Amino acid sequence: MKLWFRKHTDELCSWSVVLKELVRACQLLGHEVICTNEPPKFSYNWIEIWWGAPQDWEWYSGFVKARVGISLSESDQILKSGQPKAIANLRRCNHLFVPTEFSRRAFNEMPIDVPISLWPLGIDPDVFRYTHRDFDANPFRFLCLGVTQFRKGSWLETEAFIRAFSQGEPVHLTIASHRESQMYLSLKHEYQWDIRISFICREYENPTIHYDGAHVLVSPHLSEGWGLHITEAMALGIPCIISRCSAPRDYFRPDCGWWIEMSDHYVPVSGCLVDTPGFWRLPSMQDLADKMRYSYEHQDECEAAAAAAAKYAENHLTWVHGAQIGLKILGEL
Repeated sequence: MKLWFRKHTDELCSWSVVLKELVRACQLLGHEVICTNEPPKFSYNWIEIWWGAPQDWEWYSGFVKARVGISLSESDQILKSGQPKAIANLRRCNHLFVPTEFSRRAFNEMPIDVPISLWPLGIDPDVFRYTHRDFDANPFRFLCLGVTQFRKGSWLETEAFIRAFSQGEPVHLTIASHRESQMYLSLKHEYQWDIRISFICREYENPTIHYDGAHVLVSPHLSEGWGLHITEAMALGIPCIISRCSAPRDYFRPDCGWWIEMSDHYVPVSGCLVDTPGFWRLPSMQDLADKMRYSYEHQDECEAAAAAAAKYAENHLTWVHGAQIGLKILGEL
């Protein structure tokens, strides 16, 4: 197939990283792929594919073989101000792909009559390869990765760490953010007294360096559209402590770590995603603290979870695996 991928930004961010991997996976599977906003010659032979938020798409006005969208959502609805354009763009799709069942919910109830199928995201097995870790090493290191913000539950991980461990125990927590968000700066100021907690905010050319030395990844998110950091950690052989909600429900397994159970408290989505209706359920801080404590005290189980996570990621969660699923449907279309 001739696949014409379109993009709405050249900025280095999760959107552009995913697009690069989608393109590469399709190329590895033998398809002719271009990634540009300039229309290809004889465009009627090409399938136009937009990745990203539907309100950012700008469909080509000429003839194409088919129009396909790939998108996700971190809530049940998209922002109010962007809905008219998003709906108009989605209605022009011949097919819409989403990475998880959680994302499908946001589009199922929109006024569109477009087939919706799954196209999972993934990891690059050549970059994120299983590495044996010494789970008996001191200190025992927890890692929280991603932009420090409300949606990621970033404030929960620091407080749960304080609850789980007393001063003097050989444990450490690293908060790694891709930018100095307001919550990052606030938490860094609030917990500067605790030498067991470190804050890192910088970009690396090596995408695996944030994971170096980590024993357990913690993600007390309120919502995830996919969670690249979770699948990357799994592929590297890092057991995870993950909120039992949203996208990871599609791919995370109990033998790869532990679920954080959800509390009975809810918060408005607009507290993080401005102009977006709906609510998110909060994960239980106490259960998070208990799971962090449990992983520290059961390092043999951590080692078993590490091996299981790496094997599952390699066999089921690569970009090529996801592309095979999506392109099979696209070929039938």
